[in-house]
Amino acid sequence: MNKEIPSDYTRVTEILGRYTNLSSIPQSVLENAADRGKRVHALCEKYLKNPHEFHPFLIEIIDDDCKGYFQSFLRWYENAKFTPFIIEKRLYDHELKITGQIDLIGSYDANPEELILVDFKTPQNSSKTWNLQTAAYKMLAQTDLSLEIDRRACLQLDKNGKTPRFVEFFDHEKDEELFLSAYDLHNFFY
Repeated sequence: MNKEIPSDYTRVTEILGRYTNLSSIPQSVLENAADRGKRVHALCEKYLKNPHEFHPFLIEIIDDDCKGYFQSFLRWYENAKFTPFIIEKRLYDHELKITGQIDLIGSYDANPEELILVDFKTPQNSSKTWNLQTAAYKMLAQTDLSLEIDRRACLQLDKNGKTPRFVEFFDHEKDEELFLSAYDLHNFFY
């Protein structure tokens, strides 16, 4: 993944990472969670790109620590009547020199004109940075793809396979301003 990122660009998650207090969590737990998150994202991406080729029996061979999250994703996707437009794409802002990996942009079938940015999350607790992260991704979609995102949300997947939480953010302007403040502070200190 880092091969796609020029050395003078900063990832959105790196800018916001300083505002997430993970100091009390052992490093091994964080590394395992990051690895699991990558595997869950890969499963969701594979399904979204080829849902008809994803056989139900494959659920049985999914790693145990990912199975519930993936089943949670399937609960949402199969009930949402959602059409993907962009799946797992790295976007860039060449002026700000930032980059971010978009999980999903699409629309509900009932309102195909309304573009929704959805970021998959595996932590069981939400983070105050999620609204800023999705605001930055909304900016990247505008800058890199000339897409105007109407809605943005995090899909907080459940580790036990239950219906995920759809955490939507509505104050686009305020969240964008806060992200740009974090960006300015990051550039000042680092």
